[in-house]
This record gives sequence, C-alpha cells and structure tokens, in this order.
Amino acid sequence: AILGEMEGDATVDLLIDVLGVDEAEPRRTAGEVLLDHAYDRWKEVAVGVERALERLPEGHLALQELPFLLAEVGEPGVTRLLGRFLAHRDAEAVAAAVEALVELGDPAAVPMLTTLAEDSREVVLEDEDGEESSVSIADLVADALEMLDDAPPEEAPAPQRGPRRR
Repeated sequence: AILGEMEGDATVDLLIDVLGVDEAEPRRTAGEVLLDHAYDRWKEVAVGVERALERLPEGHLALQELPFLLAEVGEPGVTRLLGRFLAHRDAEAVAAAVEALVELGDPAAVPMLTTLAEDSREVVLEDEDGEESSVSIADLVADALEMLDDAPPEEAPAPQRGPRRR
C-alpha cells in the first residue's frame, strides 16, 4: 500500500513483483494499487508490464494476473499489450491473455488469437466449484474466437473472470 504513494519505474516493477507472490492479500493489494497507477499513469504501467514480460521467469504469478488487470483498465493500447502476452513462452500467461481479450471484446484481437489456433500447450483451469481441468491453448482460442464473433459489434462481452488458474 505504501508503494501507492510513490511513482516511477521502480515502483511499478515492485508492484508487479508483489503481484506475483503466493499470499493472496499482498497480491490483491498490489493489484489494486497497480490498477490505480494504470488509471493515473497508463504509459508508466504499460512500459512496466513490457519490462515484466522480458524479466519475469516462466511461471511467475504476475504473468497470470497482469492480463486481467490490464483488461480492467480499458485504455487504448491494452489489446496490443495483451497481444504481447500471447507470444510469451509461459502457457498460463498466454491463457490469461486469451481470457482477458475476451473480456475486452475488441475485434482487433481476432487476428492475434488466430495465430494460436494450433497451440497444443496445456493449461490447468479451475471452475467456480474448484474443479480443475486441463485444456489446450488452441481450445481456449477456439472458444474465445467464438465468443468474440458472437458479441454484438457495439458491445463487448460482459466482463467476467474466467476459470482461475492455480
């Protein structure tokens, strides 16, 4: 919460690092502070997310949380930034970006998603009841494309978090 009073690249990087800790409370607080930063200083946060995509190791929880946070911001450029997640080596980060792009409902995401139509990497999803299942990125993309295609052109799908990962 103290980081919320600060600005700059180091602050954004630290908030993103905290977003990746195992404990839920610090992760939630970091997400809220980072979201506030994104509303006030979008470019600073966007550049920090780009740095995170390069510096964070595969499996880092922040890579799975950032796409949902970005979808909440809704700034111009979010779709492009989420597209960078689609090219990441971390399958869980890719899956989170796919879900976040569906939340945004931006038709500009369709060409980005189609590049993953044959991606056989598997991710573990958890439904509302806590049941886990494995699904391929290709299957997630097929569902996402269908949802984006079914969305009325004037309206994005209602923001709903998809099944949460472990």
